[in-house]
Amino acid sequence: MLSQYYNKDIAINLPDRKKLTEVKWLAVYDISSQKAFGDVYIPEEFEPPKTQRISKFSKTCKGVSSDLIEIVDSKTIRIKGFSYDGTGKGF
Repeated sequence: MLSQYYNKDIAINLPDRKKLTEVKWLAVYDISSQKAFGDVYIPEEFEPPKTQRISKFSKTCKGVSSDLIEIVDSKTIRIKGFSYDGTGKGF
């Protein structure tokens, strides 16, 4: 279950066999309601390992927001200024 966050910086490390070039989008998603509270698409032309900023979460609800999201390297996504109100039921 995802707890409440307010303007926090978080980093996501991908599992050993997963490459960032295989990830097309990232979402804060409520399994029980089948609803994305916020999402961001990773551009197809993205080439790690150079740190790149992509965009913020879009289509947000439940207080999901962020500053620009950074792709740090082929295994790490940094979400600066992440917020979520913690009220989703399916995390």
